[in-house]
Amino acid sequence: MAKNQIRFEDFLDTLAQAYNFDNLQSRKSSLVDSSKNRWNVSDNQIYARGMLTAFLTDVALLRESRGKRSIAAIFQNVYQKHHVPNEPADGNAAILGILRKYSELNSIIEKYVTGTDEINWKTDLETIGIEATEENSVIRLSVMVKLNNQQKDLLDNLGYNNWRKASNKRK
Repeated sequence: MAKNQIRFEDFLDTLAQAYNFDNLQSRKSSLVDSSKNRWNVSDNQIYARGMLTAFLTDVALLRESRGKRSIAAIFQNVYQKHHVPNEPADGNAAILGILRKYSELNSIIEKYVTGTDEINWKTDLETIGIEATEENSVIRLSVMVKLNNQQKDLLDNLGYNNWRKASNKRK
C-alpha cells in the first residue's frame, strides 16, 4: 500500500470479504492442513484464511513492537534462511519455525495456522482503530471516527495516512 495503488477502503473491503468467506465455511481447516490438501480444497478457503492470518500477524507484530516490526520482518527471515542455494526444507515446518520465534504470534499459530478456530478479530481490530459492523449477516470494516494516538500510529503503519495524503494531493 506504500505506492497508494489501492484505497485503504479497498484494503478493508478485501479483508471483510475474506472474513465473510471464511465465516461461511462450515468445516474449518487449519492453514497447515489446507496447504497439504490444497489440490482438494477450494482455493478461496485457503486464500481467505491465509489473508486473515497474515493480517492478524502483521497487527500483532506492529502492536507489540510499537510499529518497529511488521510482517515484512518475517518475509525477510524466510528469504534469508530459505533462498537458493540453501538446503530445501518443508515449507510448513520452515514457516512455523520462524513464526514461533515471535511470542506475540503464539495464539495466532495455535488458533489459525495449526488450529481450526473461527477468526476472532474484534479485539485486534479495535486495537488498531477499525470497527466491524454486521449488515444482513455480512461484515463491513471501517476506520473508527475517534482514534487514540496508538490507533493512529498503527493505522499509519498499515498505510492509512499514506493513502489519505496521496488522495489529498490529487485534489
